[in-house]
Amino acid sequence: MPREIRAYRKLSSWQGFFAGAALFRDEHCLISVRSSGFEEHVKRLYFKDIQAIVVSKSRRFVVSRRVIVGALLILVALSVASRYSLLPAIVRLALELALVLAWLYISIAASCRCRVYTAVSQEELSSVRRPWNARKLLAELTPLIEAAQGSLPAGWQESIVDHPIVLAKAPTKADLEAISAEGAESRSGRLIASGALVASLLLDVVLTSWDLQRTQPMPDWIGSALALVEGAAAVWVLIQNRGIDISLQRLGAVVLIFLGLSFYGQVGIAAIAAAQAKRALQGAELRSSPARRTYLEIYIGGCLILGILGAFLTLAGPTPQRQRVLVD
Repeated sequence: MPREIRAYRKLSSWQGFFAGAALFRDEHCLISVRSSGFEEHVKRLYFKDIQAIVVSKSRRFVVSRRVIVGALLILVALSVASRYSLLPAIVRLALELALVLAWLYISIAASCRCRVYTAVSQEELSSVRRPWNARKLLAELTPLIEAAQGSLPAGWQESIVDHPIVLAKAPTKADLEAISAEGAESRSGRLIASGALVASLLLDVVLTSWDLQRTQPMPDWIGSALALVEGAAAVWVLIQNRGIDISLQRLGAVVLIFLGLSFYGQVGIAAIAAAQAKRALQGAELRSSPARRTYLEIYIGGCLILGILGAFLTLAGPTPQRQRVLVD
């Protein structure tokens, strides 16, 4: 007996270096494929069983393999053009900054998550990461689901926030005023904490860049005080955004880790330089070493990226933590 040959159409795909996802369909179902290393998970979602497709705005900073390769090619081209004086340094810096800003904008303001719900399960479509891809997907699936289930009521395609909707008794006017005042106070505290962290990081960039160009070093207490302010601001951000904005919480944790690694990196560079010289180095000798200059350039770049990222996350609004959906 001849086997039935089924035609599959690829709807979307995403491929990172260690994981990937793809979405296919035939006449009767969706096929969601997720791969990680040498494992591959396949799930079928029949059109007759789909109850809802939920598209929610979300921040997604992971980029695909093609984007990474394209960005590396652009950076290599800019480096070659700058090396042979074909491109002014300020133009190269502006283009590199534009690439970073474009990545941040797409990751924060132009990204989404798409989930398909049935009566007994849910499946996140990992290959659908941008709103325009989600709109194209819904436009193609709507006729197929209607054909499998009959006419669907208007509004079955939902776009909701990433936490469940809970029905409760309508609050009174006094309750609304109290909630509004509490929310304004909490928002003000979060903005002050985030602003302090961003300002301290950018101030660190300015002072460290200035110190890198000076012949005389800045007093050590300035760098220590600034690192203390940055650490305190990062802890403040963690406390203020607990349970409210998971992105700023993660930023605060990353800043603390970055400060710790910077301290140990500075100690390691001093130890390596002393081992190479086979004697204890004076401050001026350590300051003139190429390894320390490279370290400071990396440190300045890290502070700048964290500061810009903090400003974007603060202006973009809170990202609530995803909650698990339990199905009986």
